[in-house]
Amino acid sequence: MLKPGMTTGKFDYQFSQSDIDAFNQAIGIDAGHPLTGQAALTLPIKLMTSVNLPWQEEIPQPLIHGRQSFTYHQTIQANKTYQIEISISSVRPMTANGQDTLMFEQIIAGWDQDQVVFQAKSLLIGYLSNQGGPAHEAHA
Repeated sequence: MLKPGMTTGKFDYQFSQSDIDAFNQAIGIDAGHPLTGQAALTLPIKLMTSVNLPWQEEIPQPLIHGRQSFTYHQTIQANKTYQIEISISSVRPMTANGQDTLMFEQIIAGWDQDQVVFQAKSLLIGYLSNQGGPAHEAHA
């Protein structure tokens, strides 16, 4: 069961230039764009799928991003080792449109030694009942 305070603990991670380029291309920053080669502000979200989270099996699917925010003190650099910690800060079961859902906030933080470089907060919503998501009526 997801609980506030769950954490990965700090671990080392590097964003390679190819990781940055592939992520940029996936979000529409193609060659020739002014940000080509630079880390997109949303890059920390990549860690949600590239790191094995201890609570991965407990995250209900489908998962919807409710809102996201990003805070930077420095730009993410390719091939630099950052200390990363991913944690759950809040968990709230609720019912929306007749569906049991779980709303939780996940925080991804990155440090360069003792200095915070970035923090990404995501409010995520997962469906607990009818794992297919919002109910859709079939019409004959």
